[in-house]
Amino acid sequence: MSPQRALHDPIFLAYVRIIFVSLFVGGTALVVLHLGFRKNLGSIWSTYRSWLVMAPVGLAAV
Repeated sequence: MSPQRALHDPIFLAYVRIIFVSLFVGGTALVVLHLGFRKNLGSIWSTYRSWLVMAPVGLAAV
């Protein structure tokens, strides 16, 4: 499928929305745990940042 067709495909756009909403919800949950409950989340933040890089790279490969 060409990139132009993919950008107009509703299934592809749904996957893009799911990825970005999941990253946003996960980040929000980490902020609430870190600031609200004063939890130490150092290694979890590292994993989250790696997903912030891997998700767009994987999406670009599709």
